[in-house]
Amino acid sequence: KNGKFRQYREKHGLKNVNIRTIHYYKDRLFVGTENGLFYYDYKSKKILDITPKVKNLNDFQVMQFLEYRNQLIAVTRKRGLYNILSESDNKVKLVNIGEGYNAFKIIPYPSKFLYSSTSGIFRQNTIVSLDGQLINGNVVWDYTQSKYNKTIYLASWNATQAGGGLLKLYKDTLIDVTKRYGIESEAIWAVKWLRSNQLVVGTLDKGVYLIDLQLNQLSRISLQKIKGRFEIEGNTCYFSEKKVYHKNGKILLELNEANLKTWMNQKGAVLQRLSDLTSSYKDLSLKGHRINSVQSTENGVFVSTTIGLLCFTQDFKLKRFIPLVIDRFHVFNNTLTYHKPYKEFNIFRNISSPNITREVFPITEKSPTDILHFQQIGDSTILWTKVKGAFVYRDNKKPYKLKLETEIGHLKSVSSWQNSFILVNSKDEVFIGQVSSKEITIKQIAIPIATKSIYNVVMHRDMYAIHFDKGIYVATPSGYRIINHTNMLSKAEITALFMTENQLEVVSDEFVQYIPISAIFNYTIQLPKAETSFTNKEIPSKENSLVLEVKTSTLQQPKAYTFYYQLNGQDSIPITDGKIYLMNLSSGSYKLNLLAYNGFTNSWTVLNSYSFTKEKAFWEKSYFWIIIGSIISLISVVIYYRTKLKRNKRLLEQQELEREVIQQKLQAIQAKMNPHFMFNALNSIQNYIIDTDTDNALLYLSEFAKLMRQTIEYSSMSTIPLAEEIEFLERYIRIEQMRFSSEIELVTVGIEMAGNVHIPPMILQPLIENAFIHGLDTQTKTKQQIFLKLEKKGDSLLSISISNPISNPNSSFKEHQSFGIKSIEQRLKLVNPKNKLTIKETEQAFTVQLEVVVND
Repeated sequence: KNGKFRQYREKHGLKNVNIRTIHYYKDRLFVGTENGLFYYDYKSKKILDITPKVKNLNDFQVMQFLEYRNQLIAVTRKRGLYNILSESDNKVKLVNIGEGYNAFKIIPYPSKFLYSSTSGIFRQNTIVSLDGQLINGNVVWDYTQSKYNKTIYLASWNATQAGGGLLKLYKDTLIDVTKRYGIESEAIWAVKWLRSNQLVVGTLDKGVYLIDLQLNQLSRISLQKIKGRFEIEGNTCYFSEKKVYHKNGKILLELNEANLKTWMNQKGAVLQRLSDLTSSYKDLSLKGHRINSVQSTENGVFVSTTIGLLCFTQDFKLKRFIPLVIDRFHVFNNTLTYHKPYKEFNIFRNISSPNITREVFPITEKSPTDILHFQQIGDSTILWTKVKGAFVYRDNKKPYKLKLETEIGHLKSVSSWQNSFILVNSKDEVFIGQVSSKEITIKQIAIPIATKSIYNVVMHRDMYAIHFDKGIYVATPSGYRIINHTNMLSKAEITALFMTENQLEVVSDEFVQYIPISAIFNYTIQLPKAETSFTNKEIPSKENSLVLEVKTSTLQQPKAYTFYYQLNGQDSIPITDGKIYLMNLSSGSYKLNLLAYNGFTNSWTVLNSYSFTKEKAFWEKSYFWIIIGSIISLISVVIYYRTKLKRNKRLLEQQELEREVIQQKLQAIQAKMNPHFMFNALNSIQNYIIDTDTDNALLYLSEFAKLMRQTIEYSSMSTIPLAEEIEFLERYIRIEQMRFSSEIELVTVGIEMAGNVHIPPMILQPLIENAFIHGLDTQTKTKQQIFLKLEKKGDSLLSISISNPISNPNSSFKEHQSFGIKSIEQRLKLVNPKNKLTIKETEQAFTVQLEVVVND
């Protein structure tokens, strides 16, 4: 009371606390236990014991309190029924009115009772009689009766043996609806009406079920393996392979051997021969035949079978039996049209008279084949084919093809109503349109869901339905719905689908289910509730992943809903195992949405939203990057100045190197033009003048002047042609010959290799000069030779060797290291580190070999 509980136990007068049932009646709360009966009086606020005196209290187990005819009756487990009577002075009296009962529950309903005991459930006329009729072998533990439609449901379970389930009382008959309502338990313990169309069922082992009776009260008839549907004078009929049924289940026609023999022997009914079409009827077997299709017309009902075409009156009396084996056909104005597979298109006129005429159209591109559907518009018959499109046939005229502006491809299913049609092709593209005897208007429709694997389509007026692998898409001018096994459809596999003015007829192998169009669009699903275990507003930076449990309300979770989550408006991800996995979260703000997808209306709903932030790691915070920036700046400054110092050092080294190169050039000039040579040459010229040897003086002076001019020119050049260097050497040798009056010859080998080769200037002159100073005997008149040899090594290396004999007895090569040779070696390395100078010295000769990189 007022949100607080007060417990009543033995000390308050409740001698047994194992409560079986309680009931409020006339200001008293009656309490039934496993071996006693008590009541709590609100006036005195006391618990009073009213258990009758019996031999064994263990037999006195109160199972139920029943209000009946302004009386309160206690139903006990083994001691029968007791009428609870109120007396004066706040006293209660018990009167046994059903001794001998072994009762679990007594259920009153109009003019009768159901009585449940360990022996089962009995139907009886009075509350105290024991002569009831056994109608079910189960035990009832609870029941509920709707105040809206008086329907009664019973919770049953056999505690000691197999059996039980949810039972529905219908017209004095108990129907087991456990499997029909999708309940996976036989141990049903409790049942209560929740609303006018919802039932709550409690089980002992499978939890609680919410049964939506909007769905499960849809009517259906038990007909097996229905193939098609037709109408006779407004009455719906169905046919299977062997039988024709009325919608109430009555068999109108059965294809069996006895009937076939009767029809075959009916005088005047059988057309014995149809010219060039089939053999005589008596040659046909009577076994293993089936019904292919049925059409009802004003002239009768035509039934196509594998033994022939039967024409009946509308009360199914045989009129004509034609041994014509066909599948799909169409009868209009006493004319039969059909296509014989892989053969011709046939038209039979006067089908109801003995004088049948036949017209055959052979297979061409302009003739209909593989007819899928017949559509009658006025006196024109539209023939929808699988691969050729649509044809038109009118009486006494040749069928012709209608032009389609839109390519529709190969057809899977076609349905029509008057001049409207709907069709689906092998690509699962759906088209609707209208057709006349002259033209077709057609357009493709966009289905707002992925309706793949479409089986067939049906149409009626401006409504249509599409049967696909996920259910049935139903569309009317006011909208669309998607029905499937989670809402209105049974779990049986759909084999056929029909549509009428007011309802869908869904066919399975076991029954036909009727679903009103109004029920489809009035059907509502209560929105489920969903929440997570998530409570934190801020997530620590070290937690990169979250696993959240999603809880949905137990009763309000229809299977038509599937659950998803969405993070920051990104793609919706299904929740498959009741958990949400948020992996590799970066820092920042997040919004988590829990969504439900309603497959019935193809709509999304946000059930719940959670906002949270993930803290930044220390390396993501501003102060960290300020420190890092400062360190990087400091390092950058240090690197900058170190780099600058290194660059300055390299610049100084480069300047030093350039100075060294200049110095080497000066040294080379000095080495080539030794002042002693110049003075000696001038003295020699002076001697020629003194000796009045004018010619030699002039020759000597001319050669010396040319040599000096070349020396000055070459001193400013980095390279000169090798041929000019050799010419320079020859002039130098001529001057030395005149000075010493010795015969010196320059012998060249491979001079043709000089070509366009360029070498540093005045590289070879110091070597010739060393030969005169340290190797040749300038006092002898004997002819001496200096050898100059050129040799190519590869594409870019030229070997130049200068060899002279050591004929001067005072030669100082062994003790003297020529300054000129060192100068040459340094110059060569400065020009190209790959250049090389090698000296070879023997007792007889001195050889200097230069390897100079050319064309590099």
